[in-house]
Amino acid sequence: MLARTLALQSGCQFLEVFVDASLAVCEQRDPKDLYRRARAGEIRGFTGIDAPYEAPENPDIRVPTGELGIEQCVALITESRFCSLMTALLPKGSKGLLSSRSDASQIKMIVSFIF
Repeated sequence: MLARTLALQSGCQFLEVFVDASLAVCEQRDPKDLYRRARAGEIRGFTGIDAPYEAPENPDIRVPTGELGIEQCVALITESRFCSLMTALLPKGSKGLLSSRSDASQIKMIVSFIF
């Protein structure tokens, strides 16, 4: 909420994207084994383990990566006002939102990092 307020007060556009995954899904996807280390007490103040996590109250878009596959997440993003807002923020004369590849394939590549 603070980020949104600060952005809007300064005249900036703000879009909150909630990449929603359960704690179990985050632990399963953890390539650095940080959740295991936090549970073992090696890391203190780890969000979701021994420090609270507060999901956004009213995000502009929610991407439930634990419930949907990559293709569905991509569709959710590309069919939302997220893409139209980002496109509107591009400098005049820009060739597109995400370079020379199609938006969907670029977003798929980005979302695949989340999985």
